Amino acid sequence: MSNRRFKVAGGVITTYTGVGGAVHPTGIDRDPASLGAITIRLANLSCPTDFLDTTNEGGVYKVWATPVRDFAGDPAKVDNDCGNGCFHGFVPSKSKTDNFKTKPQAPTFCLTIRKQFQQDGTFVPQEGWQFDVTDPLGATNHYFTDPAGQVQVCGLAEGAYTISETLGAVRDGGGSHRE
Repeated sequence: MSNRRFKVAGGVITTYTGVGGAVHPTGIDRDPASLGAITIRLANLSCPTDFLDTTNEGGVYKVWATPVRDFAGDPAKVDNDCGNGCFHGFVPSKSKTDNFKTKPQAPTFCLTIRKQFQQDGTFVPQEGWQFDVTDPLGATNHYFTDPAGQVQVCGLAEGAYTISETLGAVRDGGGSHRE
């Protein structure tokens, strides 16, 4: 759960602060972009499927968000048995929820982006380097390279994608940016 944390300011999500697990891609929220709002993809970068089948007959999933101080469980665990009136670590009176459905699984592909510098004739991987991927509909998500100097983006649909590098934007070990 620690890899799903974010900060809210002025009523919008402004920063992804998740650590200790698969990265959740971020993008610019078009509606309140002037407030510095971002989006965070619910699914991480795993391939080939991002969601397990739901037991709900309508194919509905529920996303929960709660302040860290109000989470009733161990954030290092995927699931928490927290007792009566609590769901997987979330207490309804202290949480916001939303229901959603995912689109049926269509054929997808993965894209691997690798960043290396040449030093003394040897290519050296660069961790934490920011790349932006713009999909065929114009939505842009931000990704950072792993210790091997790469990031794999999966679950992509057919179409033309644009990969751009934000020169000088590097993610440090604490999850923030430096430029």
